[in-house]
Amino acid sequence: MISENNKPNEFSSQRRDLFSKSNLNEDISRLKEFLESEKLEDIRYYDVPANWLMGAFVCTATSVRHIDAVADRLKRFRINDNKMVIDGEGEWVIAFAGGYFVHLFTQQMRDYYTLDELWEKTKRREE
Repeated sequence: MISENNKPNEFSSQRRDLFSKSNLNEDISRLKEFLESEKLEDIRYYDVPANWLMGAFVCTATSVRHIDAVADRLKRFRINDNKMVIDGEGEWVIAFAGGYFVHLFTQQMRDYYTLDELWEKTKRREE
């Protein structure tokens, strides 16, 4: 995007830097490492083809208490200087920051909502 004085728009170049391939891979790796350290199960990442969304993680927790504990720690996790915003409670909690969703489910809710089937239509990344 070009500003009125024909110089590249600063936001435009910052956005390009934030969403460069290397930054995306680093964000995905950091977030996946965090989720693994929290002992979540069946962690899956899906690339999502949208201009405002980079991707989505779907994870299974062992209990509602486990979900609550992970969600509390996710509040302090940052992506591109953005804090995670947490929504939901109980057996399904969603976190969002920097273009990434994290869905935390109990196994029963994950099986019921079959969110993986929706995301399977996108490119699943095995890392």
